Amino acid sequence: MDLNLCIEMILRSYLEILLFMFIFLFLHIIFRLNQNSALPINWPVFGMLPQILSHLNHIHDYLGQVLHGSGLSFMFRGPSFAGMDMFFTCDPDNVNHVFNTHNKLYGKGDDLMETFGALGDCLLTTEGEKWRWHRKMMCRILGNRMFQEFELQDISTKIESCLIPILARCSQENKVIDLQDVFLRLLFDTGCATFLGVDPGCLQYDFPAIPFVKAMQTIEEAIFYQHLFPKIIVKLIKILNVGYMKKLAKASQIMDQFIAQKTEEKIVLTQEKNKQEREISSPADLLAPYNWDKSPSVEFEELRKCLKSNAKSLLLAATDTTSAALTWFFWLLSKHPHVEEMIVNEFKTICPRQEFDRDKLRKLVYLHGAICESLRLYPSVPLEHQCASQTDILPSGHQVKPGMFLIFHTYSMGRMKSVWGEDCMEFKPERWINKKGEIANEPAYKFFTFNCGPRICLGKEMAINKMKMVIGAMICNFHVEVVQGHVVEPKLGIMLHMKNGLMVRVRKREVF
Repeated sequence: MDLNLCIEMILRSYLEILLFMFIFLFLHIIFRLNQNSALPINWPVFGMLPQILSHLNHIHDYLGQVLHGSGLSFMFRGPSFAGMDMFFTCDPDNVNHVFNTHNKLYGKGDDLMETFGALGDCLLTTEGEKWRWHRKMMCRILGNRMFQEFELQDISTKIESCLIPILARCSQENKVIDLQDVFLRLLFDTGCATFLGVDPGCLQYDFPAIPFVKAMQTIEEAIFYQHLFPKIIVKLIKILNVGYMKKLAKASQIMDQFIAQKTEEKIVLTQEKNKQEREISSPADLLAPYNWDKSPSVEFEELRKCLKSNAKSLLLAATDTTSAALTWFFWLLSKHPHVEEMIVNEFKTICPRQEFDRDKLRKLVYLHGAICESLRLYPSVPLEHQCASQTDILPSGHQVKPGMFLIFHTYSMGRMKSVWGEDCMEFKPERWINKKGEIANEPAYKFFTFNCGPRICLGKEMAINKMKMVIGAMICNFHVEVVQGHVVEPKLGIMLHMKNGLMVRVRKREVF
């Protein structure tokens, strides 16, 4: 071998070793500098994203640790080439500032439709005048007393005709069931009956497949993953129509077809009823209070247009949020038998005949506290986001610039000692009951489960009443036992579902 060539190879190997040692030393120094910090390691070029991705399987608990160690707020540094810098917070003062006192300085951002576009042009995806129109229409629909009575009557009928008989049969046969799936089916059926006027009948003993719900969950997962990738990568995936974007497009098509089909069924049913000159108002008719007749008014046409635009988002809200809340509630109940006993005794006192009207539901104070406590620890929507439209200084002292996203981690907020006290990780319904035995309401910017300010959830009262009715019907008739060894953990997505469902057995209760 030529001597010069041999020397060149040795020098090249030596330089490679030196380069490797330099990179190792550089990364080691960065690691040591960040070792005692509560923040994720801020790597060169890639920022904090690698460490976030390494904790993705338990992201909410990890973010809780980071926020606790950083004083409730921290600036996330994304890859230098991606424009992903975001401000994370679970500080109630910041929430109050952004959603209440200075809400005009914040919005959902220019990428709102791009991120949530699968849901269509609706209340969740619009800003400005469009949002105000949707909000106004939905307030008129959901705030109508007749509609509220219809919805309660509808779920009551579904509970009596389907839920209780199915659970009774499962109890008799000692069958293991996924309670999360049961709640999804119950609320999907009642949601469709309310918003589309047709009950698809998904809550059956043989638990048939529900393409719409599967498509809805696919969309939720896709929306979540869009927050993890740089915008340029998201746009490339969208152009190529591969990966989660391909699944997203197919899922959106399934949802659109289902809604169109059920809407057509409703029109046919209405026409038949009109021909027979029968009264069309029923518990499963959302627009009945607004005079659905042969010559609809301008008001009615506006409301129908609003419902058509919001159909997907309304079904998502009616099905996923409440089903997730009920699932976590019964899991917590299984771990706190004394709370279950207290709730059973409250029902025996207030609703001995299991008649759940609005007034009796209002008197279930301990149950209300238990529901709020469950939602504090396991909010159905674990995070909210806003986008700054101009430079602002938050109460925490952090500066935000125009175009910067702010992520409000609701999941962490309910678990902070500085917000809820030293016993914040304990499940204590008594936390929500004052000395007079009444509900101790907390500010919406502290109990952020239902959002706050102009965007506060319009269906909050109805959601809690539905939960009370379902819980009442189940707890008065059955005792729920979680299958031993079943692993309970959150699923990745914009909704806090259980990754493995909630596998249970139900035992007949004989106290009523």
